[in-house]
Amino acid sequence: MIKRIISSLCERYYKAKLKCIPDLWEEIIAYQAKTKSTGAKHATLYHVYKSVLRIKPRGIVECGTGLSTVVIAKAIETLQKLDLSYQPSFISFESEEFYWKHASDLLPVKYRFFVEIKLSKLIDDSYSIFRGVRYEEIPSGPYDFVFVDGPSYKTDKGGMSFCFDLLKYISTSQEPVHAIIDTRVSTVYVLQKILGTKLVKYCKTTRVGFVHGAKASDLSVLSEPPSTNFVKNIFSGALHLKYHR
Repeated sequence: MIKRIISSLCERYYKAKLKCIPDLWEEIIAYQAKTKSTGAKHATLYHVYKSVLRIKPRGIVECGTGLSTVVIAKAIETLQKLDLSYQPSFISFESEEFYWKHASDLLPVKYRFFVEIKLSKLIDDSYSIFRGVRYEEIPSGPYDFVFVDGPSYKTDKGGMSFCFDLLKYISTSQEPVHAIIDTRVSTVYVLQKILGTKLVKYCKTTRVGFVHGAKASDLSVLSEPPSTNFVKNIFSGALHLKYHR
């Protein structure tokens, strides 16, 4: 009960912060009027927008398209008003054809030069002792900002894994990679085990994960498997996540 109240208050707080950016809020309202999907949380959208403005990434990858695509495109537009030479690459991946077409159709015309929305099937991949799910296609880069809101990390057998894409980008990128992770606790857990808690933070209140400039050299290999109660602990909240407050 208390957790729900805190979560609701947090969303109201970030909704108010988004409303303080009128041009962005108008884009959000306009997009939501066209779709029944709720999209990412207000807290996530705010952090994604502010992160792009702060980092000014050369290459952006979005794992899971939707309302956040418009928010990222708006951030690019805002930066370009200050610097006409800023021309980042921006690719958004979707694994289901229905949602890929839906997102492509709903994307405002003015942003279609900013982003390429790509349909990609899902595959399994592994690193050290961990196995996850990622989009098959990996862009050539450079990419230094990744938003993780997909793909589905349920395995074909019905088990839970994690979103692997970010590990792939970190291991192959020549640039430090920053990222925002929406809700996906199992993904944050694995990244903290491999990258450490200094680079990977998690806010319990907003349920948003942050990766701060991870490089391939930061990746470690684990020698011991996770607990057999791994999935049970995810649902019970017993994972030892380091919280960013």
